[in-house]
Amino acid sequence: MRKLLFVLMFLFTLFLGGCGLSESQLDDTDSINENFSITDNALKERDEFIESYNEIISNSENSDNYIEISNIQDPKLNEEGRYIQTLLNGDSNSISIIYSNDGELIGYLTNEISESDLPINASFVTVSALDLDIDAYGEAYTKAVSTDEILNSESYQDNGYEVFLTYSEFDDKTMIAMTINKVTKTSE
Repeated sequence: MRKLLFVLMFLFTLFLGGCGLSESQLDDTDSINENFSITDNALKERDEFIESYNEIISNSENSDNYIEISNIQDPKLNEEGRYIQTLLNGDSNSISIIYSNDGELIGYLTNEISESDLPINASFVTVSALDLDIDAYGEAYTKAVSTDEILNSESYQDNGYEVFLTYSEFDDKTMIAMTINKVTKTSE
């Protein structure tokens, strides 16, 4: 029952975080729209992110978590009309990019599960690769994990992005899900 509650709360939290992504949507090849194309600007942003991410990973102990361009999947449409492109899909972590239906890069998504240590590598490196404030991330992360609750979340804004962290413990595992959305400016 506790696991079911965790899964339901996690999916609900992802929906509130702006992505609404489930594993079945990642694997659903029918959701690929042949008319969808990523803009040149979004491709440039994606490639710059990958380059920065891989550079940070190359200087770490976890150098087996590179994002390989040849392994990047095609974007797939989710229920909210956003396209999700998986960049890294490992045993315990994943990193995806979120595109609007017009091909613009609008955010990033990381998921990490660990059986022993707190899983901070993919989210920490993603924040670093986007040149966001590591101290702000650390503060939100500390608040998220410093709880007796089985599910906790924190959010903050940094450098044109809204960062939404969700932390959960279940059985002997810990999980961090992070959504980083670009903040859109409204005209006044």
